[in-house]
Amino acid sequence: CSWPVVKEAVVAAKRRLLDAACGAKRDLVLSDTGSDSGGLVKTIGTLKAQGYIVHLCGIFADPKEIVERGVAREVAAGKRYNRDVKKLGKSFSAFAPAIAAVNGRYCLVRNATGQEPALYREGAGGERVEFDLGAALAWAPAPRGEVARGEAVEAP
Repeated sequence: CSWPVVKEAVVAAKRRLLDAACGAKRDLVLSDTGSDSGGLVKTIGTLKAQGYIVHLCGIFADPKEIVERGVAREVAAGKRYNRDVKKLGKSFSAFAPAIAAVNGRYCLVRNATGQEPALYREGAGGERVEFDLGAALAWAPAPRGEVARGEAVEAP
């Protein structure tokens, strides 16, 4: 089955599921690629208007690594993943407006291939932050068991 063929039906089903869950005041965990930052911010606004406290966990990695992982999964799962490195890199530009929009907490986590996920930055939603993918990828997390030092990680 091809994603473009089923995308419209899947998006509509996700919308109905979200509406039903919100109507029942259920706790939610939503996944979003960040490819449409305006849509993400709109969803955050809708949830806040319905009384939700919205938290954000943004996960990033080198776009080339993401493509490599996706290609490896294609073989196992048969689903085709985005191979556009530039488009993947741009999806991380959704972090700043999404962080500004949330009313809970946020964290940004680096998920590099072959390493444990590492907390890059955290704080209170509503903050104005900048996210530079190049700087974030150059950042080196503290060795396991040590407290991270530097400007990347903020105290809660």
